[in-house]
Amino acid sequence: MGIILAASTGIIGASVVLLGVMSVPIMLRQNYDKPLALGTVAASGCLGILIPPSIMLVIMGDQLAIPILDLFMGAVFPGLILGGLYIVFILGYCKIFPDKAPLAVDHKEVNLKDVGRALIDILPPAALILMVLGSIFMGIATVTEASGVGALGATLIAAFYKNLSWKVLKDVVVNTMNTSAYIFAIFVGATIFALVLRECGGDELIEEALTGLGFG
Repeated sequence: MGIILAASTGIIGASVVLLGVMSVPIMLRQNYDKPLALGTVAASGCLGILIPPSIMLVIMGDQLAIPILDLFMGAVFPGLILGGLYIVFILGYCKIFPDKAPLAVDHKEVNLKDVGRALIDILPPAALILMVLGSIFMGIATVTEASGVGALGATLIAAFYKNLSWKVLKDVVVNTMNTSAYIFAIFVGATIFALVLRECGGDELIEEALTGLGFG
């Protein structure tokens, strides 16, 4: 779920909050080990900083004058590999220490019907991810245009599940405004800090300190 949320939001805070609200109470209610439950949420939620469309990659591309598309394409497989390693570690840990993640008392055997239902539930967010990242990687849309594609897709999914209302739209607009304000605040703060550092000779001081270490 952390991988799906990372590819859907691109923001660590949103992924961690959603995972914490949805997963932690259930895991603790099933007597999961608390460090395991919280560590799983924290680690998988942080995949949002690496898996596109990561906000961090957008900011990095702007500051370093690197094409954002190249950063996205270079971060996809490392993010998926890291997520896969998380899965392998958790499965191995639970296999060695089964008491850390016990089965529910009322658990049922998984059948093909349950698997099919789970796959159907995953289809909408998976389609949304493919719409956004596919339009970017295929050169159909820029990153900014792809965000509009993602917003349209999320709106259609909410309407399909009958969760779309004026209150939901209002909350989305307010949260989007807050996130945009945070990003612009980072841009302004980073620019001011860089100007002050350069005017005070801080960049030369750092360069001299690094070259004086003698490590070649």
